[in-house]
Amino acid sequence: MIEREDLLRIKSQIDDDEIAIFNLTQVAKYLLAGVKAERYFADEPTNTIVFVFKKENTKEVYIKWLNHTL
Repeated sequence: MIEREDLLRIKSQIDDDEIAIFNLTQVAKYLLAGVKAERYFADEPTNTIVFVFKKENTKEVYIKWLNHTL
C-alpha cells in the first residue's frame, strides 16, 4: 500500500507540469490511447514502477478514465 509519505516522495521527483501514475491498468490504457510516457522509474521503498506523463497530454484520457470510457 502506498502511503502519503510515499506519494510526497514520488511527487518531489517530478516537475509541476507532470503527473506520476503507478496504476498499471491506467498506464496501459493511457499508452494504448496514444499518450506517451515521458519517463518511468522504480520507487525502491514501495517496489513500484512509476510512469511520468505530461499533464497537458493526459487531460482528455483522464476524463475518459474517470468516466470508464477509456
